[in-house]
Amino acid sequence: MDKKELDKIREDIGNSTIPDMLKVVYLMASATELLSQQSFLRIKAVFARHGFVTRENDLLSGINQYCKLIRQASYQFFERIDPQILDATWGLGRDEDHPDAPGNSSALDGFNEDANEICRLVLLYIDRTARNNEAFSKVFKTLRKLPSSGMINDEDIARFKMK
Repeated sequence: MDKKELDKIREDIGNSTIPDMLKVVYLMASATELLSQQSFLRIKAVFARHGFVTRENDLLSGINQYCKLIRQASYQFFERIDPQILDATWGLGRDEDHPDAPGNSSALDGFNEDANEICRLVLLYIDRTARNNEAFSKVFKTLRKLPSSGMINDEDIARFKMK
């Protein structure tokens, strides 16, 4: 593949909804990491409140395995995903020749705000609509009434509708 072909591929991707869908993937990964860490810390706190240190109790091997996997997932998140998030937010428009120049804190704050919003939305959605098709329909009907930002088209959204 030569540079011309690669530029055309990048242009086609740039003119599609793929970059915005990838942004949603990063937001969801960040939201998942946040929910996972909060759950993990709360579980450890409950065990600690009852006098158990999770890593030292054989009876808690399930929670120990969970904790180990959470640490592995967190490592992957912070090694592979978080740097890209930081580059696309904090590093947005940053002068590479001046490493001490301030980063784009508003872009990073906005991203983190969106990830927290996803957590709140998912938790609220699950709480209000679980096993309640009427509530589920109301939520989607309300969301469809809002104007689209143009980031994601209806065709992309419809891919996730179970038949």
